[in-house]
Amino acid sequence: MKMLPQGIYSISKIEQEYAADTQVTKLVSLLGYLLSLINPNVTPKDGKNVGFGERVNANRHLFTNVPDIFFAIGVRNCIVHPENCEKPHTEAEIKRAAKHLRNAIYEIRDHYRIPAGVKRDVFQTAAPRAAAPNYQTPRSPSYPATKQAKPLNVRPKPKPVVARSARWLLSLRPRHPGRWVAVLVVGALLSVYGKTIWQFGQDKFFGTRPDATIRRKEADAAIKRLQQFDKQQGFAAKVAEAQAAWREAEIAFHQQRFKDAEQGYQRVSQIRDELVVRQNDRDEAQKLLAEIQSNRADARKAQAPLVAPQLWREAEQASLAARTALTKGNFAEARQLALKAKQKYEEATVSVSKIPSWR
Repeated sequence: MKMLPQGIYSISKIEQEYAADTQVTKLVSLLGYLLSLINPNVTPKDGKNVGFGERVNANRHLFTNVPDIFFAIGVRNCIVHPENCEKPHTEAEIKRAAKHLRNAIYEIRDHYRIPAGVKRDVFQTAAPRAAAPNYQTPRSPSYPATKQAKPLNVRPKPKPVVARSARWLLSLRPRHPGRWVAVLVVGALLSVYGKTIWQFGQDKFFGTRPDATIRRKEADAAIKRLQQFDKQQGFAAKVAEAQAAWREAEIAFHQQRFKDAEQGYQRVSQIRDELVVRQNDRDEAQKLLAEIQSNRADARKAQAPLVAPQLWREAEQASLAARTALTKGNFAEARQLALKAKQKYEEATVSVSKIPSWR
């Protein structure tokens, strides 16, 4: 099962990219994702999103040559935001930046905080291509050469000039007039509607700027709202995934790949909605766990551990499991377990009240 978020690619897939600038942008995103797993508690200086340089600076003890990594990040920033650079980098500098980034990624590949599944997906090797079958044609049997008769040097009879001219005129006549008519009709239609058809195809496969701009505004608002989840427990991984999707969408937007940009912006908005649901589950679980204390006290006061030990034990187990799930960030599971514990405590209290000797 693939564990990498959208916009994060493996080393083998990045190395298959033809353009060196695309490799640099994807390698920087991969390095930032791995550093977010190693040290998610990095505080941004400007109070907004955590930059790549800040993550590298916070984990500089993991690398042997930090200046080379900052050089590569600077090359990536010039590729993504060329308007902020005085002059573009050369092809050799871009390739050198990609080499520094690969070295940095391999330096942290064995870190214990990176999950094993992520290591497998990031550093997997590309499957080798199958060799083409070596077919050998059998050698033809050797037959003795046959002797051919020598041609007679007979002077050919000249053809009449009138016959040759008539055949030349007949060759100018079209053999399939229906096909020529179809070709002319198609050519006329393309000359009239060719531009419209081309524009439709371009919009269908690459998207349009107005639609991508609308999605971009929605994603920008979602990114700003995601800042409140950045430092909360159980939300850091999703926030990093949204930031990576935003960066990939911005690159696609500036490269006029508007359909890819729309998909990236939609992913950012989707992650925002998922985090809002997770936040609601967390708040509901915390509320239920607070209410459980009152139900537990009532059940204990009614001697439920002695009269209804099975219900009491199930309630205690559900309550403990709910607190564990809440600590691990499984908020939906914590809410369900807390609700189950609340119901079990109430059932235990009611079952005690139904016994005559305990009324």
